[in-house]
Amino acid sequence: MAITAFSQKIPGVIAPLAAPLLLALGPTGENYTLLHTAAGALALAGGVLIAAKVEGVP
Repeated sequence: MAITAFSQKIPGVIAPLAAPLLLALGPTGENYTLLHTAAGALALAGGVLIAAKVEGVP
């Protein structure tokens, strides 16, 4: 149960730390396109990983 709680809290801690770094990579300092693309790519990668690991619903 602790592993589940830990895995749910990690994105809530890492996202606010990573967002300013991604936003600062643009020429104007507000690269929301990169931020949203990275979020979408990570969500897609998570979905693919879960789909690959799930063998079936009992």
